[in-house]
Formats: sequence, C-alpha cells, structure tokens
Amino acid sequence: MKNLNGNYWLWVVLILAGGALVRFCSLTSLPPGIYPDEAMNISDGLTTAENGDWKWFYENNQGREGLYMNILGYLMHWFGASLFVVRFLPAMIGFLTLPAVFWLGKKLFDDKTALYALALTAFSYWHLNFSRIGFRALLMVLTISWGFALLIEAMYRLKNPKCLKNKSLDTGTLFFVLSGLVFGISLHTYIAVRIVPAVIFVAFFVFAIFYRDKIKILLRQLLIFSFFALLTASPLLLDFWIFPEHFSGRTNNVSVFKAENMPMELARTAGLTLASFLFYGDQNWRHNYPYLPITLPIWGIPLIFGFGLAIYNFISTSVGLILKKTKIKEEKLWLVFGQIFLAAWWFLLLMPSVLTIEGIPHGLRSIGSIPPTFLLASLIAVSWARSEKAKKILVSLLVLSSLFSVFAYFFLWGRSAQTYDAFEYRLSGMGIFIREEAKKDSETNFYVLANNNSLRTNVNLPVAVEPIRFYTWNLKERVKFILPEELDSVEIKMPAKIVIMQEDSEMIEKIRAKNPLLEIKKVRIGSLPVNDAGVINFNPAGLEGFLIPSIPVATDFMILEQRL
Repeated sequence: MKNLNGNYWLWVVLILAGGALVRFCSLTSLPPGIYPDEAMNISDGLTTAENGDWKWFYENNQGREGLYMNILGYLMHWFGASLFVVRFLPAMIGFLTLPAVFWLGKKLFDDKTALYALALTAFSYWHLNFSRIGFRALLMVLTISWGFALLIEAMYRLKNPKCLKNKSLDTGTLFFVLSGLVFGISLHTYIAVRIVPAVIFVAFFVFAIFYRDKIKILLRQLLIFSFFALLTASPLLLDFWIFPEHFSGRTNNVSVFKAENMPMELARTAGLTLASFLFYGDQNWRHNYPYLPITLPIWGIPLIFGFGLAIYNFISTSVGLILKKTKIKEEKLWLVFGQIFLAAWWFLLLMPSVLTIEGIPHGLRSIGSIPPTFLLASLIAVSWARSEKAKKILVSLLVLSSLFSVFAYFFLWGRSAQTYDAFEYRLSGMGIFIREEAKKDSETNFYVLANNNSLRTNVNLPVAVEPIRFYTWNLKERVKFILPEELDSVEIKMPAKIVIMQEDSEMIEKIRAKNPLLEIKKVRIGSLPVNDAGVINFNPAGLEGFLIPSIPVATDFMILEQRL
C-alpha cells in the first residue's frame, strides 16, 4: 500500500508477531493459578479424554457447551495435563482470531482500516486478557469472526455486477458453505452465540435490500448456507431437544426479566454496558483492570459515533434506494452495508450483557462484540485523520494506546494483589502444596476437607476443589476429598496430612477427636513469610503456574498433620 511506504504486509506480520508475543509469553505465571471455572473445564476435559466419553454438553457448573472441553481434553491427553497446555489453548484461539478481523476489515472497507483494526485487537487489553484465561467464551469469538469473514467474502463475490451475466463466474458458493459450517460449529462454544443468527439475518436482509438484482441467487445461497450450518449444529440441537434444561438452565439464573422492576433494571444494565466503552469498565478483576473501561476512550468515542453514523447511513441509503431518488455508487453501497452489518453485530452481541443483572458491565458476556468494536472504531478514526498531521497523530495514539494496554495488563493488573485474590490463588496454592509435599514423601496420605458451599459437580464435590484436583490429578490414589457429611464414616489412614479448605474449628476438633496424633499447622502461601514454629512458609516461586517472587501477596490455610 503506497501510503504505508510499500511496507504494508511487513506491518501486518509485525503486528501479528506482537499479538502472538503478548499472548504466549509468561503463560504459566499470569494469570496466577487456576480459577475454579477454568479448573472445571480442565476436569471435564481430562475425564472425557481418559474415558473416551466425548460430550456435546457438560452439566457441571450450571451447564456448558462441550467443544472447548473436548479440544482441551484432547490436547491434555496428547501433551500432558500441564498448566502450559491449559493456557496455550486460549492464547492460540485469541491469536487465530486476529487474521479474521484483518480479513473483515479488508473486505468491508480498505487496507488501512484493516491494519488499524488488527492492531487494536492484537493489543487491546480486553482481547488480550481473555486470550490468556481458560474460559470457553473466546472460542465463540474465534468461530463467529471466521464465520463472518467467510460470509462477507461470499457476499463480496456475489455482489460482483458481472456474476449475473456470466453464470460460470464465482458467486461465493464455497464461502457460503464454509461459513455455514463454521457458524454451526460456533453453537458448540458459548451460550451468547445464540444471538448470532440475528446478526446473520441482518447481513442477508440488508444485502437483499441493497442488491435486489441478486435476490434469487442470494436465496439459493442462503439455503446452502443454512443447510451446512444446521449440519454442524445438529448434534447440540438434538441434545437440546432431548434435554431442554440444557438449553434454558443457565440463562434463567441471571435474566434481567426476573428483576422486580424490569424496565429500570434494563435501563441500568444498558447504561452501564455502554459506559464500559468510555469510562466505567467491568469491575471484576478477572475480566478487566477495573480502573479502566474495556476500551480506551480514544477508541470508544469513534466507536459510538460510528454506530450512530451506521444507522443514519443505512436509513438514508435505504430510503434513497426504495424511492429511487438518487443513484448510489457501488463503493458507497458496500461501505454502508459494512457499517450497518458491524453496528448490528456490535449491538446484538452486547445483549448477553445488557439482558443480565449480575456483574454489569460484564466484559465476558459482551466478548462477542470485540471484533466489530475495533473495526468500527478503526473505520471512523481513519476517516477522521485526513491531513498528514492528523494521520501522524492517529498512528501515535495507536502506538501509545497499544503500549499502555500491554503495560496495564502485565505491570498494573498482573502485579496487583487483587488479581491474585480474584483468581483465588489460595486454592491453586493448596494443590501445589500437596503436589510438592507428595514428591518429598511417598508414604503420606493426603486428604482435603472440601467444606466449601460452591456448586456440587457430578462427582459430588464443590466446584471450588477443582484447582486442587488439577494440580493433584496424577495423585488420585494418594489424595482423597472428604465432604463434611462424610467425616464420621471416613477412616483417616496414617501417616496423613489433611488440608482444610475453609477454617472451621468445630470440624477440625471433630477430626482430631478421632485422630489424636494430628496437630494443627498453618501454611502461609506467598512472598510474605512469618517467623512462627506453627507456620509452614510455602512460596512456590518458579513452580509452574504460581507466584512471581517480587509481588507482595500472602494467604493462609490450615492443615492437620501427624506429630513427629
């Protein structure tokens, strides 16, 4: 591209390389430890891999579509159940999303918009953060991004004025087929994907309005697209038919329609979701650095402007076409199509956040709006930067905002004690403590008192024990989990160490009454040791998936162990 000094593709490669670097570096130390929701995905994946019982839907943890767990299970089966494998999967998913965003920018608009959208996505805090956490939602972003990239490629070919005159000309059939297959697969990723058919409808509907001479071909291609989408979606659709609770269970728990004053609650969630792009971000430390919006205001402002402009341009263009008052150039028509398509994608994929009442604004539930956020923002920002001075300012803002986002992730969020607390690193510490103690002593039996009130899994254990199970997965014969109601019936075999998940003096004394050789000790996890004979200081710096030595964090848990 001439206005980029002929180095266009070099910049593309450099941005992709930078996006890969920030996603794959320090994977086993940041985020700190394994959060229970991540660990539940791991446990289901590992169990499935070991048993060969692959599922379309997993009922644990309120129910989850199964594709992510199945992929994770295969990877861990092949390469081992390590934290690196667990973190590698989302990092790769996040990285593979970047080319799809770039492709969309090139097909819908121009090279410069595509490059800016690629850079904004590659270095955005929002996308970077979820590219390093084992949540299945990012798999939805990957599949719908590629699904829309293929669909837009198909429509781009179909709109070619020559395709009606030359029947041998490519009308995008292959890309309609591929897009349908990918969208069908996307149903297997995350609950928020269920709104995506509405975006697909908007794309086909607007294309039909703008290119009425292609309606017959478009309808044929729509049938082809739908057939292949249903083909790959059918296993989960069949599961929903047989088990309707799989379809409705999770949505019913947090719906805004269950609020006492629904209109007021809806206004609140909509306002907070919109504010998250300008000045008030997700306050959950797992999802965001709470002092920042999910997009920096310098990109949030052109995004909101672009959304409004898209609606205005669509209405004016549609009226002009219907009344036939003006002749609209092909370039203008395709530009407006791209604008309203992205506006619909952005708006509709915010609905999973807007229509829920828990933890708003919610960067995870609105994750499907990441690609259109940066495509629309880039389009408007590039259109505003017309003079050479404005272009230089825009490039400077892009570089500075990218550096700041990466800095905020690794050095502000990544070195905050609140981040460690948000990921409940205490639970990972328990698992690593047991694992390391087991290496030292092959005779000791380990027990975990699972006195936690979180949801129970299909093995009748609280979800909160899953990080401990992950780190001790290969010690199943030596590590037993005891529920409070099982204390009277379980025999503690000596020598033993019992980890108490939540301090409870009554339960501790109940165990000691049956096993008087056990004494109470405290384990201090972190870089702030205490000088006390009754405290075991455990700072597993350098071990996979835990503390960075320079970060001053500490937490405790109780253990019972046999007196020497």
